[in-house]
Amino acid sequence: LFKLWDERSAKRAELLAFSDRPAWRTVTIGTHKDKRSLRQAVLDEGHCISDWSEWVIKNKKFAVVATERKLELFAAPVKEITGKDQARVDEICARLDELGFGICPHETALQLRREYKDQPMDEWRIVVSEPLAGSGGSLRVLYVERNQDGSWVVGNCADPAYVWLGDCRLVFCRKCQQLAT
Repeated sequence: LFKLWDERSAKRAELLAFSDRPAWRTVTIGTHKDKRSLRQAVLDEGHCISDWSEWVIKNKKFAVVATERKLELFAAPVKEITGKDQARVDEICARLDELGFGICPHETALQLRREYKDQPMDEWRIVVSEPLAGSGGSLRVLYVERNQDGSWVVGNCADPAYVWLGDCRLVFCRKCQQLAT
């Protein structure tokens, strides 16, 4: 009985520690009337959009939020979220849900790309959102990256059984901030 109590207490403490973390960054979503104008704003600011990202953005389900609002983003590597050196996408999403976090609206990666002007060189962050089918039907989410070729929005595989390594840095939001688009 005491062992069970200790295990539950430890799990509760872990949940509190993770869920009490401050926001990593805040972005504004809902600033554009449609995905085409938001995409163009990203390009007009000198950022690049990969072909894989283009396929995701062109998906009929990719939507922008109708009303402008602030969205608090949180960040952590896969290992900190799951406690594993690698985890499947569905395991990561289930764990985020358990911790009180959830997926971001589709436009979040594009808005983050526009607002994350101080992104360190060679850093990339996967924005956890509803995966959408890209070319060939594989499910993808978007990530932001800065490398020697510039600042990018890139598509990343997000099929439920796909494995992300423990050092993959993820961006997500609280469940209470999820809204229908």
